[in-house]
Amino acid sequence: MIILFLLFQLFYAYDENIAYKSAYLSQLNYCNIYKCNDCIIDFNVTNAGSQALQGYDNTSNTIFTSFRGSSNKHNWIENIQVTHINPYKNTSLAVEKGFYKDYEYIKKQLFENLDDLVSLYNTRDLLITGHSLGGAASTLFAFDVAMENDYNILYFYNFGSPRVGNLEFCEMFDFMIDGFRVVHNNDIVTSLPPKLFHYSHIKQGICYNENNNIYSYCNDESCGTKCSSDDHIHYLNITMGSAGC
Repeated sequence: MIILFLLFQLFYAYDENIAYKSAYLSQLNYCNIYKCNDCIIDFNVTNAGSQALQGYDNTSNTIFTSFRGSSNKHNWIENIQVTHINPYKNTSLAVEKGFYKDYEYIKKQLFENLDDLVSLYNTRDLLITGHSLGGAASTLFAFDVAMENDYNILYFYNFGSPRVGNLEFCEMFDFMIDGFRVVHNNDIVTSLPPKLFHYSHIKQGICYNENNNIYSYCNDESCGTKCSSDDHIHYLNITMGSAGC
């Protein structure tokens, strides 16, 4: 396992430039002005309170999909549904019911848009990202994209994501997708739902200190008695949510 971990770090290193751009694309979802620095927003997909942006990013030369986090009462209700569901052919794979419902509201449109974007930009390289509840949606979307096998997930970076599925789901995700789950210090959301409800985190974890200037590789950790809601809205010195617009 140690050798595999070292090989992962060698061939798929964490890139702070891509992480920053991913956080920026995630934050754009909270704002009503859909202008993008060094990127193009082609689609704003919304349904029943769920939202994602899709377009082309010149920094990474990829088609991007970024998901919005919790921004209204509907989203918060979705967040607290901790019941497992088994939506995949492999019924050993379980995910959180509320997160999957939130993602499913816009799933069909997202895949239809991908086909259009592939034709428009002549690439199948993807960047998938999201913050908070959007981090959960980005995980579910990336999993479905990987199962399609028609695209190349070049970059997967999410921020402040809760635990999305059971151990079997996370192991399958990690087998198919190389990506990074970014955690800021004692972000409370990354400790939810609790492990005792049979939830796990995907790998690879990247944990930043309070000042967002030093990071280390980390496992599925909980914030314990130091949990912070403030840490949840500050990633790579970008303020997430409407306050950052």
